[in-house]
Formats: sequence, structure tokens, C-alpha cells
Amino acid sequence: MIQVAKKNLVTEVYSQMKNQIVSGVWPLGSKLPSESELVNTFNVSRNTIRGALHKLGAIGMIETRHGSGSYVSRTMANNDTSAMQFEFLSKSRIVDILEYRRIVDAECAYYAALRRDLDDLNQIRAAAQRMMDNVEDFQKYSEADLDFHICIAKASKNEVFYSAIITIKQTLETHFVEMNYNIGTHFSAKDHWNIYQAIEQKDPDLAKLLMSRNIERSMQVLSE
Repeated sequence: MIQVAKKNLVTEVYSQMKNQIVSGVWPLGSKLPSESELVNTFNVSRNTIRGALHKLGAIGMIETRHGSGSYVSRTMANNDTSAMQFEFLSKSRIVDILEYRRIVDAECAYYAALRRDLDDLNQIRAAAQRMMDNVEDFQKYSEADLDFHICIAKASKNEVFYSAIITIKQTLETHFVEMNYNIGTHFSAKDHWNIYQAIEQKDPDLAKLLMSRNIERSMQVLSE
């Protein structure tokens, strides 16, 4: 039986399951134990197991086949770095990335408000709208969230900012899913729409302030 801390059972079981995959205990393509077996293994409720499995599916580590069960996704084999990313994106790792983003994303928003053109604005608006439309689906929401920040970096017209976010895009894909799963989507969607409006209005100080506040609030929620 695997010992699980009681503070946040879904998150703890999810982390333990993730380790089983990363370490190779559950190999690529293999079928996971049944829900009943997992309940006994982790000594938690069936709802906790389902919550952990849902999160693993959301970040693409497992796939569920109707009437058959859950399997470790073979698509992970196409990415040599995916396992390392999944292994290390704990809450503390998410906060590390947020601390980086609090500086870089805020500056991107500042310069985007000064330098954006109409095409940039349309792309930022479209990403913000997709976030608003998908607040109930944190995976689709997270995809739009990352696109929103990439569009702002591009609109900053600073090649270093843009290159930096593209370089770590793969890590950010997992970061946004993990973060939005933990903190929720509703307050963030409104914040991002306000950031878009500040950029539209060419108000760099407001855009920077709103971006900083949004990231700081995410860090606060994660620390609770």
C-alpha cells in the first residue's frame, strides 16, 4: 500500500500515479490497475482516484478507452523531455515559473500596449475570447491561456521576449494545465480580458499592473 498525505488527496494521489508512470512502473501503453485496485493501493476513496485519473488524462499522460480502462499514453514516447517535465512540475515548480512570468510577462504586456498593431490585437482578443468560452474545460482554457501570452510576447516586438517564451513553450504547456487545474479558471478569465482591454487602449502601465496582479494572485492561491 502506498502512503498518501491527507492534506490534498487528489493532488497527492495524482503525484504518486505520475511517479509510477515517470519511473516506468507503469510503462508506455500499459493498462493501469482498475479503480478498485487503485482504491486499495492508495487507501483512498473512488472519487479521489477518479479525480487523479482525470488530471492525468487532462495533461495527456493517460488515455481512457470506453469499456476497457485507462492506459499510459504512447504519445509520450514522441517527446524525450515530457517525462522530465511531468516529474518536476509540482506546486513549487509552478510557483518558480510564475515568479519568472511575473517579471517577463508583465514587461511583455507593457511593450505590447505600446507597440501592438491591429493584427496583434485581433490575435490577443481571440485568445482571450477562447479563454472566456472555455472556463468549464481547463484543458482547452489552458491552451488558450498560453496562446494569449505568446500573442502578447509577439506584440511586444521584442525578439528576446518572444524567443524566450517559444523556447520554453513545451514546459509552459504543462505549466498552464497544472496551474489552472489547481487554481481554477473563472477569476483568471476576467483578468485576462482586462489585460487585453488595457493593451487595446494603449495603456502600458495598466497592462503591466494587471498582468502582475493576475500572476501574484495565482501565486497566492497556490500557497494557500
